Amino acid sequence: MDGSVKATIWLLESDAGSADQIRACLDEAKFHITTLNPETLRHETTERPLPHVILFAEDTASLTVAGLRQLLDLDSQACFLILLAANPPIERVVDALIEGAHAYLTKPVNGHRLRRILERGLENQSTYERIMELATQVHEYNRQLQESRLSLIREKRELEERTRHLRFLHELGLTINASLNRTQIVKEVFTRLKGEMEAPWCRVRLFSENGGLSGWEHAVGSPGKSSEVVSLPLTVRGKCIGFLDVAVKDPKRRDGRDLLETVSLQVGMALQNATHHNLVKRLADHDHLTRLDNRRSFERHLSREFQRHLRYDEHLSLMFCDLDNFKALNDRFGHQTGDSVLRQIARLMLNGFRGCDYVARWGGDEFAVILPKTTKEQALLSAERLHRNLEKHLMKSGLAVEVSISVGIADTKSIPVRSKEELIALADEALFQAKKQGRNRIQLCPGVQDSVRVASDQWPKPCSHAVA
Repeated sequence: MDGSVKATIWLLESDAGSADQIRACLDEAKFHITTLNPETLRHETTERPLPHVILFAEDTASLTVAGLRQLLDLDSQACFLILLAANPPIERVVDALIEGAHAYLTKPVNGHRLRRILERGLENQSTYERIMELATQVHEYNRQLQESRLSLIREKRELEERTRHLRFLHELGLTINASLNRTQIVKEVFTRLKGEMEAPWCRVRLFSENGGLSGWEHAVGSPGKSSEVVSLPLTVRGKCIGFLDVAVKDPKRRDGRDLLETVSLQVGMALQNATHHNLVKRLADHDHLTRLDNRRSFERHLSREFQRHLRYDEHLSLMFCDLDNFKALNDRFGHQTGDSVLRQIARLMLNGFRGCDYVARWGGDEFAVILPKTTKEQALLSAERLHRNLEKHLMKSGLAVEVSISVGIADTKSIPVRSKEELIALADEALFQAKKQGRNRIQLCPGVQDSVRVASDQWPKPCSHAVA
């Protein structure tokens, strides 16, 4: 203990003479001594703080060392207890030491020995208090270290979780932004979410051009009974373009929700890019007036079909159709009427051929049709059917104008054809011959006309009609 502070001593001695003798042995400047009667100790110590040292004359009290410790609720080291007795039997001394006494002195007390025992006892007590203080500090440090360790573990797990999410988002972004196919984007999102969050189902709904949810939609997987569907807006530059619906097992998990919100941003941007690409591609590949594919798209498609013909030795026919005297129609009735005629012809051609046939606007008033797996005889029948449709469906509108078409047909079997350019040239030559021979007729490519038996009465009648 600090040497500047007096050590407090309780002297529990009912014999006044013995008490005075003991007090005379101690320096009042170093010790604060309080003499108490052991018999009345229970009532006198209620409000007193415990002393540093207790001198207990057991032989003049009805209490034992064990009873005293229990009465005062003494810690074994908090208070230094010295037993005083006049010639006690050795067995009692041993029992007292076992019960918690730290030292034993016989009465009358030897002052020198008493002071030495007090000095050593107080030193031991001070050391004990320091040890306990250090132990408390060590315990507190250990507690703080444990809390720090647990905190680091939590932070490490959170960091690993965030790193995994960032890696997931990075890989997802690379994959979906590399695709311009909306269906493929949704499939890739589903595959990634299934691996990361065990999501059994996802769906994308995009707004239509007028802002309704009746636009494009695609779903992958099955929701399942144990999952709940979370809907997240697909926002691009502050504008909602649709919704991403994902089936998850625990929709209340904050980290899962945060991940899905980031995914929705990526998906929205990727789908917007794909939509814009498809729009630009449609504008680049389609004719704005007739909504048919244009010449650029037609040639790409013909290349694929011609390669298939070469690979599998299949029939392939090509048909060129040209409106007769279309310039005169435009000059007489105006370009709006001419545009109306082109749109009607395009609609009739789209509805008049098979689903596997490919109709395109070649340019101006000329149209082209690719007919896969079609012989020249079958192509001729298709051309005749087109003539009949023109006659049947072009309605009168009071304009005295006749609309007719000339058709040229070429195929890959009648004459050896080595490239799509040769096939185009043959069909174009057949169309030229149809025009040259009087228009409003069907002409096979030169050199094969005689091989097709078509009686003159089987040719369609002139399809001259007023234009709507």
